[in-house]
Amino acid sequence: MRFLVAAIGVTVAASLDILAGPGLQAMFYLPAILLVTLLAGWQAGIACCTASILVAWSLAMPLRGTDLRLDLFAAVAIVVLGVAILVRRMLVEMKLTEARLRSLVEASSGIVFTTDSTGHIRELHPGLSDVTGVNWDEYRGRSWRDLVHPEEAAILPQGPLDGTQSIHLELRLQDPFTKEWRWYRVRALPLTGYDGMVREWVGSLTDIHEARLSREQRELLVEDLRHRMKNLVTVIVGLAKTSRSGRHAEVEEFLKRFLGRLYTLGTAADIVLASNRVSIETGAVIRATLSPFGEPARFHIDGPELHLSEQTGAALAMAVHELATNALKYGALSVPDGSVSIVWSCTPVEDGERVVFEWIERGGPATTPPEKPGVGTRIISFVPQHEKAGDVKIDYRTEGLFCRIEFTKAAGQPETASAARANSATLL
Repeated sequence: MRFLVAAIGVTVAASLDILAGPGLQAMFYLPAILLVTLLAGWQAGIACCTASILVAWSLAMPLRGTDLRLDLFAAVAIVVLGVAILVRRMLVEMKLTEARLRSLVEASSGIVFTTDSTGHIRELHPGLSDVTGVNWDEYRGRSWRDLVHPEEAAILPQGPLDGTQSIHLELRLQDPFTKEWRWYRVRALPLTGYDGMVREWVGSLTDIHEARLSREQRELLVEDLRHRMKNLVTVIVGLAKTSRSGRHAEVEEFLKRFLGRLYTLGTAADIVLASNRVSIETGAVIRATLSPFGEPARFHIDGPELHLSEQTGAALAMAVHELATNALKYGALSVPDGSVSIVWSCTPVEDGERVVFEWIERGGPATTPPEKPGVGTRIISFVPQHEKAGDVKIDYRTEGLFCRIEFTKAAGQPETASAARANSATLL
């Protein structure tokens, strides 16, 4: 079939060449080579080019003498053949890309639409009619904004759209059958021309109604959990205070430590629930834990943003509480000029991040090691138990207590949200 097309092309070109007369030598073969190559492929193009050179030369000899430059004609014919092959390949790739994009659009769960650079819909998109229940005339141009819920329509971009970044929105459209407002996620990407200006926007519309309702329900449950947790802490504090008999120093000391640890755990849990995250931010939990221990100016807190798992974050909060309590009774916080530095660092390693946390007291009385480790020491040593390569060092220096806690935080922490949410209730 391809060679038949080549033969037809050469025959037509030769016929036109003969009819045109001596003034138009071989001018019809080059268009024939171009058309045959575009229509039938490179094999037919090569056949047509070869046949055109032979036929043009054979016709030129008896009809016009030897004034036809065969070498020049052959060179031009080969160049035209190469250009035609390149153009055909580009056209095939464009067609394949278009077919691939159409397949991706059909396979996606969302509705794909396009607008011009100003947000006007210029083409019919049947998917939008299916979702909104309106016809083309009711959403063409910028009329599609009238279909959006008034609350979201008020925050839609009004002026020219900035093409330097994509657009991500969540908005409501009314279901044509139930008349309820359903949530959709809109994502749009700009397509720019050679001059860098936005030519059009390509967007997708995805139904996220059930996921949105689930997220709102989860947020309500989290708020309810925070409220119940605070009430539980209040009840435990009340029971602890009213259950003591008399004013015994040992009982008062135990009650003070117990309630301090309880408040610390409650603070750590509240930070997690308030941010609705699956991790604890180190700086936030340290500042919240130290807030009852005097003026902020006596504490120097410094370190990068670091998110720890709930277990490690809660254990670190307990350790900071123990160190602050000890500093208030015996260390740097027991004197007016004492201060404490709390610093931490993160260094990338092969299997994650190496985290180093340091507690440094200055300006306080000289420290001496205890005769035997107490409960506070065991609490501090417990911090890196859920991490890899953990180590704790406590040094009773003359200028003040020094404590270093280090461990390797594995890549990918914290764990999944479901596991962390299940553990959040166990912080108390």
